[in-house]
Amino acid sequence: MVKPQLRLRLSLAVVVLCVAGASSAQVSSAEVDGALKPHGCRRTGQRDRVVFVECGADVRGYYDLTNLDRGLERTHAPAERSRMIESFFAGAGVRVARELPRQLLYVVLKPKAVLETEMARARDSGHPVRLAGLRWIDDLVIVPVVDTPSVQTFVARELIERWKTSMEEVLRIATENLEALEDLPVRRTLPGGRPIAAYESDDGYAAARVLSESGRKAIERLLGGAAVYAVPRRDLLLAVRRDDPAAIAELRKLAAAENAYDYPLTHELVVFDGNRPLRFDETRR
Repeated sequence: MVKPQLRLRLSLAVVVLCVAGASSAQVSSAEVDGALKPHGCRRTGQRDRVVFVECGADVRGYYDLTNLDRGLERTHAPAERSRMIESFFAGAGVRVARELPRQLLYVVLKPKAVLETEMARARDSGHPVRLAGLRWIDDLVIVPVVDTPSVQTFVARELIERWKTSMEEVLRIATENLEALEDLPVRRTLPGGRPIAAYESDDGYAAARVLSESGRKAIERLLGGAAVYAVPRRDLLLAVRRDDPAAIAELRKLAAAENAYDYPLTHELVVFDGNRPLRFDETRR
């Protein structure tokens, strides 16, 4: 299975929500309080490994400490432990809540169920939030995020309203930033010598590159023609030529196999009509 990425996710609006996973090297209450204080935040309660916080009058929410606990289990150096805790409670959520972070906005693909789970947790914390998302295909949603070195933040509609902008503008900026990523697709070979293009990375944006028009053009240049795409999991984007039935059959098998790994998205194959995604199988009916 794919190794899980050591990246924290922060879901934020009027809510600050850090998600994570369990261990014995737990961060202590005193460490939590010490890390929150410089950012004007305080702990208002705790349920198991979920800490409820308040940062001023208008930013409230919770941090799930389980991934932090897991990371701390792997370090025994006091300085490294302090750095990890400080990074986790870096106050990014508080800063982001007050102004549009243009250079930090990106888009990702997420299953709709992931957003529903995050919203349910926020609702259970007493601070309901509407995470922003735009339906793509299947149950996948295009989600704007704020990306800092240690935290990836889901953007909520309440936050967009606070920024005094629109979902369309946030997605435009986020997609432009995605397109500015400089890495290029890699050409590989299928059985029989047929080409397949791939983006594979652990930055969280490999599959999302299918949303980038410039990324798709780079793939089509690499393949030498129009493409059929697969986004089986977050960290992998594959494509083959649309006029090669044998390559498409191989892509279908690869998509099904890769969809069984961590951070699954969809086994469906996708083509584009301009910027509009279509299920490949639906175009053949």
